[in-house]
Amino acid sequence: MGRIRFTRSVATGGLAVTAAAIVALAACNDLGAAPKTYTMPGDAIFSGDIDGDGDLDLMTGGGDGYDFALNDGNGDFTPSYVDGHSDFSHMVLADVNSDTRQDMINLIYSGGDPENGIPESFHLETKLSNGDGTFQDPTMVGTTGLVPDDHGSIAITAANVNSDAWPDVVLYKSGTGVTASVEVFMGSGANSFLPAVVTPTSTKIFRAGMLGHSGLAVADMNRDGKKDLVVAGWGEWPGDEFSRGQIAVLDGNGAGGFTATHSYATPAGTSSRAVGPGIGDFNEDGRLDVVAADVFDVGGGPESLTFWFGQASGLLGSPVTRAAKGETDTDLAVADVNGDHHLDVVTVAHLSSDDLNGSAWLMEGDGAGNISSSIQLAAPTGYNGQHGGIVVRDLNADGKPEVAVSNGIDKATVFPNALTS
Repeated sequence: MGRIRFTRSVATGGLAVTAAAIVALAACNDLGAAPKTYTMPGDAIFSGDIDGDGDLDLMTGGGDGYDFALNDGNGDFTPSYVDGHSDFSHMVLADVNSDTRQDMINLIYSGGDPENGIPESFHLETKLSNGDGTFQDPTMVGTTGLVPDDHGSIAITAANVNSDAWPDVVLYKSGTGVTASVEVFMGSGANSFLPAVVTPTSTKIFRAGMLGHSGLAVADMNRDGKKDLVVAGWGEWPGDEFSRGQIAVLDGNGAGGFTATHSYATPAGTSSRAVGPGIGDFNEDGRLDVVAADVFDVGGGPESLTFWFGQASGLLGSPVTRAAKGETDTDLAVADVNGDHHLDVVTVAHLSSDDLNGSAWLMEGDGAGNISSSIQLAAPTGYNGQHGGIVVRDLNADGKPEVAVSNGIDKATVFPNALTS
C-alpha cells in the first residue's frame, strides 16, 4: 500500500489527521512488502551473525530455551528451538573470541546461600557460538552483586569502551536505598574479562520495561574521543510528585570508568517512564542527540517522543516533545528506514488497556528534529506488552534496514523494506 503522510504543526507539535487518513493508515501495516511471521518462542529478540556466514541471523528466547533463526542471505529465516535455560532478560550478543561469530553474554542469577555467608549474586557467563546456531556450554567470566531491592534493576550492553581489540560488558545497577553504579567488565583476550571497574553515580534511574538489554547505549556524546554511557528509564525528579521519565549521560574516561553524570527528564506531565535510548543526529547539526519514547502518560494526552538535542558544550539541551504513535512502548530503535537520508524512530508498543494488542510504529524524521509522518506495522498476534522487542537491521543485504518484532511470547515478524523516499 502507498505511504500515508500526515501534516503536522512544528510550532505547536500538533498533529492534523483526517478520518480518511486514519482509516488508510490502519491498512498500511507493512514497509511495502508482505511481512513474514515465524514461530519463535521467547521474550526478547536479537540480531547478529551467529554462524559466521556474513548474514544477520535472529534469536529469541527465555525460560527453558531459545530459538535461533539462520538467515539464508535473502532475508528468509529457518527457526530452530534449543532446550536449555537462558535468561534472555539480561543477555546480549558480541564476538568475544574474535572468530567473526556472535556469542551469547548472559547475566544469570546464581542464588547464593545467605545463611552460610554466601551472598546472592549474578554470574556473568559467555556461550561461544559453534557456527551452526548452537552454542557451547557456559563459561563464567565474572560476578556481580544482587541489587537488594524489589524495584532494583540491572541493564546490560556490550561495547568496546576502551577502543582496544575486545568487546567489554557494561552493567548499570540501581535500586531504592542503594547507590546506583556502573560496572564495566573489560575484555582482555579471547573469551576473557577483567574484574569489573565500578563507578558509583548519584543519578538513580530504574530501567523501563522487562528487557534488561534495553535501557543502555554507548556513544561519544561530548566528542572528546571517549565512549560515554546513556541510560534511559524512570525515577524521582525534584519538585515532581510522580515518577518522571529520565535519561542520564555518563562521561567515559576511556578506561572503563566515568567522570561525570548529567541528568535530564522528560517534560512534566508527559510520561512516567522513558523507553530507549535512541542515539543519532536527528537535526543534522553534527552533534549526537538522544530520543526516548514516553509511556504511561500521567497527563492523559497522546503518546510522544522526547528529544534532547546535542549542544556545542557537549551537553544536551532542554527536552523537546514530538507527537508520536502507539501507547505503552516497550522497545525503541533508530535508523534511516525510508531511505531519505534522515534518521527515523521505530517503536513497538501495546495498548494500555490490552497487553495483547500491540503494533510497531515507524515515525519518519525530517532531518530537522521533527516527525513528518507515521506508518503502523502490524505486530504478531498475541502480543505480550511486558516483553515485546524490536531490532532494525539490514537482514537481506539490500542496503535498507528491515524491522523485526517479537511478540514476547511465541512469534517474530520480519517486515521486509521496500520503501523508497
